[in-house]
Amino acid sequence: MLRKLGPVLILGLLMTLVLAACAGPQGPAGPAGPQGAAGLQGPAGPAGASGPSAEAVTKIIDGKFTTVDPKLPLWAIQSGTAGRMREFTESFNLMWFAAQAGNWEFAGFEIYRADEELKTIAVTRPGRAQAMNDWAPALKTLEAAAKAKDKAAFEKAYDNAIAGCNACHASSKGGGFEIKAIKVIRPTVPLYSGIDFKGP
Repeated sequence: MLRKLGPVLILGLLMTLVLAACAGPQGPAGPAGPQGAAGLQGPAGPAGASGPSAEAVTKIIDGKFTTVDPKLPLWAIQSGTAGRMREFTESFNLMWFAAQAGNWEFAGFEIYRADEELKTIAVTRPGRAQAMNDWAPALKTLEAAAKAKDKAAFEKAYDNAIAGCNACHASSKGGGFEIKAIKVIRPTVPLYSGIDFKGP
């Protein structure tokens, strides 16, 4: 169900729930003062203490969103590294055929997408962050080749990038499986038949 909600809506709902839970009701008013000499009621006492400050609530929310905790539903539904690798496969397939067709705008967009996919892994799987950071320069090299519209440089950068993928796979496990079983190569067939890689 949460997967179908937009991220902004989910964030809004969570903030509302946390604020409602943490703010706490305002304390009751203090007892009335003593009766005056002329029989008049004295002023009411000061209000009781309120809940946590806005700053304290913000820290609580930030902590929940920035610390991985699989016991929390929002963290539990986040895709792990495997999901991101599927997205990488798609981006690398599309950028390859776009570059082969000389559509450098398309290729550059898929490199951008791959970079966005990379960033999410460091958040949802902090244990993989160093490996992702070590590999990240490969994307910068691909990006430079695409901007230069240099097919030979792009192909070299592409091969280096997938070699880095395979090196990472050789020393990784996921879900109890040896990831070295997954070897990445240059694609030979586009994933999607409904795309004209040459563009308009």
